[in-house]
Amino acid sequence: STIVANPNQPRRSFDDEALRELADSIREHGVISPITLRKNDDGTYMIIAGERRFRAAKQAGLSTIPAYIRTANHLVIEANHDEHMLLNGPYPTYLKERILSPSGHQSNDVCGELLERNWHPDLRNVWLCHLSLENNDPEVAYATVASYLEEIDIMPGEEIFLKALNRTEPSPVYELNEEIIKE
Repeated sequence: STIVANPNQPRRSFDDEALRELADSIREHGVISPITLRKNDDGTYMIIAGERRFRAAKQAGLSTIPAYIRTANHLVIEANHDEHMLLNGPYPTYLKERILSPSGHQSNDVCGELLERNWHPDLRNVWLCHLSLENNDPEVAYATVASYLEEIDIMPGEEIFLKALNRTEPSPVYELNEEIIKE
């Protein structure tokens, strides 16, 4: 199968010397960390993460490379807080900073951006979880994430099931198959 570059790859240029060094390392040790691919409608695979490793592996003469292929049909993903509610809420500053830090919790906007960037035609059902009682609201989380999907012309309720899970009670049991859940 053909692997193609991601046209939205943030890195536009690759240092030739650094690629040569990585290719030498790959010749000696192999590819240690697999690249991540997404299957396109035309049967090709687009690089989501690891284009530099892919280029260096080709320079090293490898004809195959370890890869993860993203194909999830169902996803449970954190949408912990609305940034405006968090920043204007009752938490002390140190706790707000920890929640907003890279090792903190994922905001509704970050969740939406991740789904927008990683959506694929086989993704059918998404549940938003770990919503903060103080700094989020199920309707706010849903609306925020849905707006990111709508930016790429994916309509929740039609092309994808999107649900903000209850924060205080167990979730219902869903029967999963290849279909989009209808509630």
